[in-house]
Amino acid sequence: MEKDIFYSQCWEDPVILFKALKPSKKDVIVSISSAGDNSLALLQLPIKKLYSIDNNPYQNFVLRLKVASVKNLEKRDSLKLLGFTYSSNRFFVFNSIAHDLSADAVNYFMKRRVIIERGIINAGKFENYFRYFRKLILPFLLSKKKILKFLSFKNIEEQNEFYKNHWNSYLWRKLFLVFYGKKIMNKIGRHPLFFKYTGISDIGKNYLKRAEFGITKIPIRNNYMLEYIMTGKISGRNGYPEYMQKEKYNLIKANIDKIDIQTIDLFSFLKKLPDNSIDAFNLSDVFELFSDSDFKNCFEEIYRVSKNGARICYWQNLVLRELPASLKDKFLNHKSLADNLHSIDRGFFYNKLKVLEVVK
Repeated sequence: MEKDIFYSQCWEDPVILFKALKPSKKDVIVSISSAGDNSLALLQLPIKKLYSIDNNPYQNFVLRLKVASVKNLEKRDSLKLLGFTYSSNRFFVFNSIAHDLSADAVNYFMKRRVIIERGIINAGKFENYFRYFRKLILPFLLSKKKILKFLSFKNIEEQNEFYKNHWNSYLWRKLFLVFYGKKIMNKIGRHPLFFKYTGISDIGKNYLKRAEFGITKIPIRNNYMLEYIMTGKISGRNGYPEYMQKEKYNLIKANIDKIDIQTIDLFSFLKKLPDNSIDAFNLSDVFELFSDSDFKNCFEEIYRVSKNGARICYWQNLVLRELPASLKDKFLNHKSLADNLHSIDRGFFYNKLKVLEVVK
């Protein structure tokens, strides 16, 4: 897979992650970097160590920038630098914290100044896909005034009525099915390899069902993810990611040196770890790219390196897969918990949430 910034924000709900993992002080945690938001969120507790790994160096560059921002800046200045609020001097501020980035990350951003000037949270391929949606599809369906009205709702009943009366039209469904179908998503949304192992035949219909769930079942009042999809902004009126919340920012700052960022694939990283050394795993949706045999081999390593009672959380998007029979007695499947958490997940386009616990 060619390398790029695929995600500049994490689209897995950090609140769900915390309720699934139940992290505690002195834990050693493995987290997939992705855009770094949830790795940072895990640092709000004084854990012992956080390994944040990704086989894409550019994803780790995004994380390193966010780490440097939290470490060196006050929250209001991080909001400006990263792209949450307006700033006319992002590159100047970037230069002031560049000493805390790796040399290759600094070189990458220096050659792509526009990424910094626009705000890093807008830099991903996936986030750009939503920009196309806002520019090419949404204006045919909802005016800016109606979008702002929807974002102001305080209860689900208002959201349901609005969707029924102002949104759920034939044109909406038709345009959605085309834009979020496999052909368009392959081209401008996600890499084709993300579809290699899926058993879902109609991608557009799958995402339409998930979108309707998110619009009508998940409260918009604190869903900054949907606010961004609809407006291209995270203004704070519908909440912030965990690492940018007022009461948690300084807690994360205090623990920022406990993060160890490594560019490596999950299986290779696990092979380096000693037995019984990890308390929890945030694995994002990393298994979308795994074959069945790779999935099995990876979970054998997860079991080896886990302490008894270690918890694993991961999301399933288009690849729905269960543990092989040979491993099922080694992991307790918290299905009821996972299903309940999935029903309130602000990252509504995922099909399933998995929460497992190691049994030794």
